[in-house]
Amino acid sequence: MAIPSRVVVFEDDFLLAETLSDALTALGCAVVHCCHSLREAMLVVEKADFDLAVVDLDLRGLDASPILDRLVAGNIPALLSTGANEKDVPERFTQLPRLTKPYDQKQLKKAIEQTQISWPGSLRVARVP
Repeated sequence: MAIPSRVVVFEDDFLLAETLSDALTALGCAVVHCCHSLREAMLVVEKADFDLAVVDLDLRGLDASPILDRLVAGNIPALLSTGANEKDVPERFTQLPRLTKPYDQKQLKKAIEQTQISWPGSLRVARVP
């Protein structure tokens, strides 16, 4: 299956962001930006060109809901990456594809595929040999 060609990672933990970026790159994605704070993330959402956002719900203790609201409103595919329990996910985001931390590359790939199904036709993709 084809995967998104340009991905933005919204993750406050630098090590997790680097690990996730490496896993995405191994799957054939180009990680165009890693955001570690809500402020940085808001700027990137407004200006960057990307096909998929992988979003941690908690960015340095701040709720990432404003980011998700903008992504959903702009029909930009979003994949939740969180250690939060289902009850801690705001109701309006419970239908978004979700990766529960910790996860492996196989789970990441499956979640990306789920995201593609959720947003049919909205992803520009790169073919992986």
